[in-house]
Amino acid sequence: MITEQENKLVNLAEDIINNGLNPSDIPIVTPSADDEKAYVVLEGNRRVTAIKLIIQPDLVPSEFSFIKRRFKEF
Repeated sequence: MITEQENKLVNLAEDIINNGLNPSDIPIVTPSADDEKAYVVLEGNRRVTAIKLIIQPDLVPSEFSFIKRRFKEF
């Protein structure tokens, strides 16, 4: 996701922080077939990824140091 979206993820994260989530754009998830405690995101992957990276910026791989730095600023 980071490879494909790069700055779009940062922009989305910034928009989520500044404006919140749109309540009409609810992510669609389903339980994982492999793990009872996990879910698979069917719709809303970018939003879920942006939120996860806001909360845990260290999930960004080191080769994306600029993006990691931006998420740590949030």
